[in-house]
Amino acid sequence: MKYDIHEANTDQEVEIYLLLSSFIFCIIIVQKLHKFCVNFILQDAEPSKAELARLEELKKIITEEEKEINRLTKGSKQLKKKVVLELQNKIENAGGERIKIHKAKVNKIQNANPPVGKDQPPDLAALVPSDTSSITDVSEKILYN
Repeated sequence: MKYDIHEANTDQEVEIYLLLSSFIFCIIIVQKLHKFCVNFILQDAEPSKAELARLEELKKIITEEEKEINRLTKGSKQLKKKVVLELQNKIENAGGERIKIHKAKVNKIQNANPPVGKDQPPDLAALVPSDTSSITDVSEKILYN
């Protein structure tokens, strides 16, 4: 088979030459298109300097907004405590002296009786009469008598 159209002797050889030329042309076009697509994809894969700058700007904005949210949350908690105390005072004042006297009694009892629990056993020493024998006294009497 000949690859030069001028050397083709038959119509069939001319047709084969034209088909091969078209095929080679298509392969070249596909290769160039492939190279273009790869370059285009790689170019889009990395963010531009403007996009990177915008990301940094957004990070700063987000950080500032998070600080503001934390400040507002803290202020809200303080305000909530203040409102609760004011409401408690209003309730106590609405009941007059009677509620204040009862509250003072409750506070006195709570301070006189510290909380008792698994980690805070009660101090029972004050409840033991002073004339009671100690365990060592009793054990000595048993051993030596």
